[in-house]
Amino acid sequence: MTSFQWFSVISILAISFMGAYYPLIKHYKTIDNNSFPGSKAFTSGVFLALSLTDMLPDAFDAWQNYLLSNGYPLYPVATYIAISTFIVLLALEHRLDHFKEDQKASSPVIPIAMTMMIGACSFLLGTALGVSDTSAAVMVFLAIIAHKGSVSFALALTIAKSNMTRTQAYLCFLCFVVCTPLGIILGSVVHQSLMGESALIFKAVVTSIASGLFLYLGTTYGLRHTPFVAHCNNRKGFSTMLLGLIITVLVSVLALKLLGGVDGLVQGLGWPFWVRF
Repeated sequence: MTSFQWFSVISILAISFMGAYYPLIKHYKTIDNNSFPGSKAFTSGVFLALSLTDMLPDAFDAWQNYLLSNGYPLYPVATYIAISTFIVLLALEHRLDHFKEDQKASSPVIPIAMTMMIGACSFLLGTALGVSDTSAAVMVFLAIIAHKGSVSFALALTIAKSNMTRTQAYLCFLCFVVCTPLGIILGSVVHQSLMGESALIFKAVVTSIASGLFLYLGTTYGLRHTPFVAHCNNRKGFSTMLLGLIITVLVSVLALKLLGGVDGLVQGLGWPFWVRF
Protein backbone atom coordinates (compact mmCIF):
# COMPACT_ATOMS: atom_id res chain seq x y z
CA MET A 1 0.00 0.00 0.00
CA THR A 2 1.10 3.55 -0.68
CA SER A 3 1.61 6.19 1.98
CA PHE A 4 -1.49 8.02 0.73
CA GLN A 5 -3.58 4.89 1.20
CA TRP A 6 -2.34 4.48 4.75
CA PHE A 7 -3.11 8.16 5.35
CA SER A 8 -6.62 7.54 4.01
CA VAL A 9 -7.13 4.58 6.33
CA ILE A 10 -6.08 6.56 9.42
CA SER A 11 -8.14 9.62 8.45
CA ILE A 12 -11.27 7.58 7.74
CA LEU A 13 -10.96 5.74 11.05
CA ALA A 14 -10.54 9.04 12.90
CA ILE A 15 -13.55 10.77 11.35
CA SER A 16 -15.70 7.65 11.83
CA PHE A 17 -15.01 7.62 15.57
CA MET A 18 -15.57 11.38 15.76
CA GLY A 19 -19.00 10.97 14.20
CA ALA A 20 -19.98 8.44 16.86
CA TYR A 21 -18.69 10.41 19.83
CA TYR A 22 -21.91 12.09 20.94
CA PRO A 23 -24.38 9.22 20.35
CA LEU A 24 -22.23 6.36 21.70
CA ILE A 25 -19.80 7.99 24.14
CA LYS A 26 -21.77 10.96 25.47
CA HIS A 27 -25.10 9.14 25.04
CA TYR A 28 -26.94 12.12 23.60
CA LYS A 29 -29.97 10.33 22.14
CA THR A 30 -32.23 13.30 21.61
CA ILE A 31 -30.19 14.91 18.85
CA ASP A 32 -31.06 14.19 15.24
CA ASN A 33 -29.11 13.61 12.04
CA ASN A 34 -30.71 16.43 10.03
CA SER A 35 -28.13 19.05 10.97
CA PHE A 36 -26.09 20.90 8.35
CA PRO A 37 -28.41 20.39 5.35
CA GLY A 38 -26.13 22.54 3.21
CA SER A 39 -23.20 20.16 3.67
CA LYS A 40 -25.39 17.20 2.73
CA ALA A 41 -26.60 18.94 -0.42
CA PHE A 42 -22.98 19.80 -1.30
CA THR A 43 -21.95 16.17 -0.80
CA SER A 44 -24.73 15.02 -3.13
CA GLY A 45 -23.23 17.15 -5.88
CA VAL A 46 -19.77 15.72 -5.15
CA PHE A 47 -21.06 12.14 -5.41
CA LEU A 48 -22.92 12.88 -8.63
CA ALA A 49 -19.86 14.42 -10.25
CA LEU A 50 -17.57 11.61 -9.13
CA SER A 51 -19.90 8.99 -10.52
CA LEU A 52 -20.29 10.51 -13.97
CA THR A 53 -16.98 12.32 -14.53
CA ASP A 54 -14.44 10.11 -12.74
CA MET A 55 -15.52 6.57 -12.04
CA LEU A 56 -17.63 5.90 -15.14
CA PRO A 57 -15.08 7.28 -17.67
CA ASP A 58 -12.30 5.31 -15.92
CA ALA A 59 -14.42 2.17 -16.09
CA PHE A 60 -15.22 2.80 -19.76
CA ASP A 61 -11.53 3.20 -20.53
CA ALA A 62 -10.55 0.01 -18.68
CA TRP A 63 -13.26 -2.04 -20.37
CA GLN A 64 -12.33 -0.57 -23.74
CA ASN A 65 -8.72 -1.69 -23.34
CA TYR A 66 -9.78 -5.19 -22.35
CA LEU A 67 -12.44 -5.63 -25.05
CA LEU A 68 -10.28 -4.28 -27.86
CA SER A 69 -7.26 -6.39 -26.88
CA ASN A 70 -9.41 -9.54 -27.00
CA GLY A 71 -11.34 -8.70 -30.16
CA TYR A 72 -14.72 -8.23 -28.48
CA PRO A 73 -17.29 -5.62 -29.57
CA LEU A 74 -17.27 -2.42 -27.53
CA TYR A 75 -20.25 -3.16 -25.31
CA PRO A 76 -20.97 -0.57 -22.59
CA VAL A 77 -20.16 -3.08 -19.85
CA ALA A 78 -19.33 -0.31 -17.37
CA THR A 79 -22.83 1.12 -17.72
CA TYR A 80 -24.46 -2.29 -17.29
CA ILE A 81 -22.54 -2.91 -14.05
CA ALA A 82 -23.16 0.63 -12.75
CA ILE A 83 -26.91 0.40 -13.39
CA SER A 84 -27.07 -3.06 -11.81
CA THR A 85 -25.25 -1.76 -8.71
CA PHE A 86 -27.64 1.19 -8.47
CA ILE A 87 -30.74 -1.01 -8.74
CA VAL A 88 -29.47 -3.61 -6.24
CA LEU A 89 -28.64 -0.94 -3.64
CA LEU A 90 -31.99 0.78 -4.19
CA ALA A 91 -33.85 -2.53 -3.79
CA LEU A 92 -31.90 -3.32 -0.60
CA GLU A 93 -32.71 0.06 0.92
CA HIS A 94 -36.38 -0.29 0.01
CA ARG A 95 -36.36 -3.63 1.79
CA LEU A 96 -34.56 -2.13 4.79
CA ASP A 97 -37.07 0.75 4.92
CA HIS A 98 -40.01 -1.65 5.04
CA PHE A 99 -38.16 -3.78 7.56
CA LYS A 100 -37.82 -0.77 9.90
CA GLU A 101 -41.58 -0.21 9.77
CA ASP A 102 -42.19 -3.78 10.95
CA GLN A 103 -39.79 -3.53 13.89
CA LYS A 104 -39.88 -1.59 17.15
CA ALA A 105 -37.64 1.49 17.16
CA SER A 106 -35.54 -0.03 19.95
CA SER A 107 -35.05 -3.38 18.21
CA PRO A 108 -31.36 -4.30 17.84
CA VAL A 109 -32.15 -5.88 14.48
CA ILE A 110 -32.50 -2.45 12.85
CA PRO A 111 -28.95 -1.18 13.58
CA ILE A 112 -27.54 -4.59 12.63
CA ALA A 113 -29.32 -4.48 9.27
CA MET A 114 -28.19 -0.87 8.74
CA THR A 115 -24.61 -1.81 9.62
CA MET A 116 -24.64 -4.61 7.05
CA MET A 117 -25.92 -2.41 4.24
CA ILE A 118 -23.88 0.71 5.01
CA GLY A 119 -20.84 -1.45 5.70
CA ALA A 120 -21.13 -3.10 2.29
CA CYS A 121 -21.27 0.32 0.60
CA SER A 122 -18.30 1.51 2.66
CA PHE A 123 -16.29 -1.58 1.73
CA LEU A 124 -16.94 -0.99 -1.98
CA LEU A 125 -15.93 2.67 -1.68
CA GLY A 126 -12.72 1.63 0.04
CA THR A 127 -12.00 -0.92 -2.69
CA ALA A 128 -12.52 1.79 -5.32
CA LEU A 129 -9.97 3.98 -3.53
CA GLY A 130 -7.54 1.06 -3.32
CA VAL A 131 -7.53 0.44 -7.09
CA SER A 132 -7.62 4.10 -8.18
CA ASP A 133 -4.68 6.04 -9.56
CA THR A 134 -3.39 9.08 -7.68
CA SER A 135 -5.77 11.78 -8.93
CA ALA A 136 -8.86 9.57 -8.82
CA ALA A 137 -7.87 8.20 -5.40
CA VAL A 138 -7.70 11.73 -3.98
CA MET A 139 -11.19 12.49 -5.28
CA VAL A 140 -12.61 9.25 -3.86
CA PHE A 141 -10.90 9.93 -0.53
CA LEU A 142 -12.39 13.44 -0.31
CA ALA A 143 -15.84 12.08 -1.13
CA ILE A 144 -15.56 9.41 1.57
CA ILE A 145 -14.38 11.95 4.14
CA ALA A 146 -17.18 14.36 3.18
CA HIS A 147 -19.92 11.93 4.17
CA LYS A 148 -18.23 9.54 6.60
CA GLY A 149 -18.85 11.68 9.66
CA SER A 150 -22.58 12.11 9.01
CA VAL A 151 -23.07 8.43 8.16
CA SER A 152 -21.19 7.40 11.32
CA PHE A 153 -23.31 9.80 13.35
CA ALA A 154 -26.58 8.48 11.89
CA LEU A 155 -25.65 4.83 12.45
CA ALA A 156 -24.32 5.49 15.96
CA LEU A 157 -27.52 7.35 16.81
CA THR A 158 -29.62 4.40 15.65
CA ILE A 159 -27.46 2.03 17.68
CA ALA A 160 -27.69 4.26 20.76
CA LYS A 161 -31.50 4.38 20.56
CA SER A 162 -31.76 0.58 20.39
CA ASN A 163 -31.79 -1.71 23.41
CA MET A 164 -28.34 -3.10 22.65
CA THR A 165 -25.91 -3.44 25.52
CA ARG A 166 -22.93 -1.11 25.47
CA THR A 167 -20.62 -3.93 24.38
CA GLN A 168 -22.95 -4.95 21.57
CA ALA A 169 -23.27 -1.33 20.45
CA TYR A 170 -19.51 -0.86 20.30
CA LEU A 171 -18.99 -4.13 18.40
CA CYS A 172 -21.74 -3.28 15.91
CA PHE A 173 -20.28 0.15 15.22
CA LEU A 174 -16.74 -1.24 15.01
CA CYS A 175 -17.86 -3.63 12.27
CA PHE A 176 -18.97 -0.61 10.25
CA VAL A 177 -15.82 1.39 10.98
CA VAL A 178 -13.41 -1.23 9.63
CA CYS A 179 -15.28 -1.78 6.36
CA THR A 180 -13.72 1.11 4.41
CA PRO A 181 -10.14 0.47 5.59
CA LEU A 182 -10.53 -3.24 4.77
CA GLY A 183 -11.78 -2.27 1.31
CA ILE A 184 -8.77 0.01 0.76
CA ILE A 185 -6.34 -2.69 1.85
CA LEU A 186 -8.01 -5.42 -0.21
CA GLY A 187 -8.29 -3.23 -3.31
CA SER A 188 -4.65 -2.21 -3.10
CA VAL A 189 -3.28 -5.70 -2.41
CA VAL A 190 -5.35 -7.46 -5.08
CA HIS A 191 -4.68 -4.77 -7.67
CA GLN A 192 -0.93 -4.94 -7.07
CA SER A 193 -0.80 -8.75 -7.00
CA LEU A 194 -2.71 -9.26 -10.23
CA MET A 195 -0.94 -8.96 -13.55
CA GLY A 196 -1.97 -8.02 -17.07
CA GLU A 197 -5.59 -8.60 -18.03
CA SER A 198 -6.57 -9.83 -14.56
CA ALA A 199 -5.57 -6.50 -13.02
CA LEU A 200 -7.36 -4.63 -15.81
CA ILE A 201 -10.60 -6.57 -15.33
CA PHE A 202 -10.45 -6.16 -11.54
CA LYS A 203 -10.06 -2.41 -11.83
CA ALA A 204 -12.75 -2.20 -14.53
CA VAL A 205 -15.28 -4.09 -12.40
CA VAL A 206 -14.51 -2.14 -9.21
CA THR A 207 -14.69 1.29 -10.88
CA SER A 208 -17.94 0.31 -12.63
CA ILE A 209 -19.48 -0.70 -9.30
CA ALA A 210 -18.15 2.50 -7.70
CA SER A 211 -19.82 4.57 -10.40
CA GLY A 212 -23.21 3.04 -9.63
CA LEU A 213 -22.56 3.38 -5.90
CA PHE A 214 -21.67 7.07 -6.09
CA LEU A 215 -24.72 7.70 -8.28
CA TYR A 216 -26.89 5.97 -5.69
CA LEU A 217 -25.33 7.88 -2.76
CA GLY A 218 -25.75 11.17 -4.59
CA THR A 219 -29.37 10.74 -5.64
CA THR A 220 -31.52 8.18 -3.82
CA TYR A 221 -29.64 7.13 -0.66
CA GLY A 222 -32.01 7.69 2.25
CA LEU A 223 -35.12 7.31 0.06
CA ARG A 224 -37.72 9.78 1.36
CA HIS A 225 -35.06 11.59 3.38
CA THR A 226 -32.33 11.60 0.74
CA PRO A 227 -30.35 14.88 0.76
CA PHE A 228 -30.82 15.17 -3.00
CA VAL A 229 -34.58 15.52 -2.43
CA ALA A 230 -34.83 16.83 1.13
CA HIS A 231 -32.19 19.56 0.90
CA CYS A 232 -32.08 20.45 -2.82
CA ASN A 233 -35.74 21.37 -3.23
CA ASN A 234 -35.10 25.09 -2.77
CA ARG A 235 -32.83 27.63 -4.44
CA LYS A 236 -30.19 27.60 -1.71
CA GLY A 237 -30.03 23.81 -1.46
CA PHE A 238 -29.97 23.32 -5.21
CA SER A 239 -27.23 25.95 -5.60
CA THR A 240 -25.16 24.26 -2.88
CA MET A 241 -25.51 20.88 -4.58
CA LEU A 242 -24.58 22.44 -7.92
CA LEU A 243 -21.54 24.07 -6.31
CA GLY A 244 -20.33 20.70 -5.04
CA LEU A 245 -20.77 19.20 -8.49
CA ILE A 246 -18.96 22.02 -10.30
CA ILE A 247 -16.04 22.13 -7.87
CA THR A 248 -15.57 18.37 -8.10
CA VAL A 249 -15.63 18.44 -11.90
CA LEU A 250 -13.16 21.33 -12.07
CA VAL A 251 -10.76 19.68 -9.63
CA SER A 252 -11.01 16.42 -11.53
CA VAL A 253 -10.40 18.07 -14.89
CA LEU A 254 -7.45 20.03 -13.54
CA ALA A 255 -5.85 16.94 -12.02
CA LEU A 256 -6.32 14.89 -15.16
CA LYS A 257 -5.05 17.70 -17.33
CA LEU A 258 -1.88 18.01 -15.27
CA LEU A 259 -1.30 14.27 -15.04
CA GLY A 260 -2.70 12.92 -18.27
CA GLY A 261 -2.44 15.64 -20.88
CA VAL A 262 -5.17 16.14 -23.46
CA ASP A 263 -6.31 12.51 -23.30
CA GLY A 264 -6.77 12.81 -19.55
CA LEU A 265 -8.70 16.04 -20.04
CA VAL A 266 -11.14 14.23 -22.33
CA GLN A 267 -11.75 11.62 -19.65
CA GLY A 268 -11.99 14.30 -16.97
CA LEU A 269 -14.79 16.01 -18.88
CA GLY A 270 -16.67 12.72 -18.77
CA TRP A 271 -16.87 12.34 -22.54
CA PRO A 272 -17.34 8.82 -23.93
CA PHE A 273 -14.24 6.67 -24.32
CA TRP A 274 -14.36 6.73 -28.11
CA VAL A 275 -13.87 10.52 -28.28
CA ARG A 276 -10.20 11.44 -28.85
CA PHE A 277 -8.40 14.46 -30.26
